[in-house]
Amino acid sequence: MTQYRVIVNGNEYFPRLIERSHSSVRFELNGTVHEVSVAPTLRSAAPSTRFPANQVGAIAPQPARASSSVAANSKELRAPMPGVVVSIPIKEGDSVAQGETLLVVEAMKMENNIPAPRDGTVKKIHVQSGQELEPNALLVSFG
Repeated sequence: MTQYRVIVNGNEYFPRLIERSHSSVRFELNGTVHEVSVAPTLRSAAPSTRFPANQVGAIAPQPARASSSVAANSKELRAPMPGVVVSIPIKEGDSVAQGETLLVVEAMKMENNIPAPRDGTVKKIHVQSGQELEPNALLVSFG
């Protein structure tokens, strides 16, 4: 299996590849599934080109629907990337559906919707608006 290295804001990550097509990549990082759009930067680079871990550049992860059994069964949601909490459109005790936006996090000057990994009830929100996040920081617990 090819090992990938992703650098975001100077932090190094090693995501698990789930699916790759000519225009997108789905991967799991810290129990959360992300999908990013990809495009070759060089005309000679074919979409199916594999890049060694030491040649993968910085990309900003975009959250996607959680589809892995690990994320879908988790009672915790953790930060997939460093950033700043912009908004929290939920409150403790709310019932949420899989894919529903739980938080909005700004990372690399982009707002990223952080979705619910599964249907459930919000037990505790561990962050607040304006808070800086480290990767893997506990965001929300489910009951």
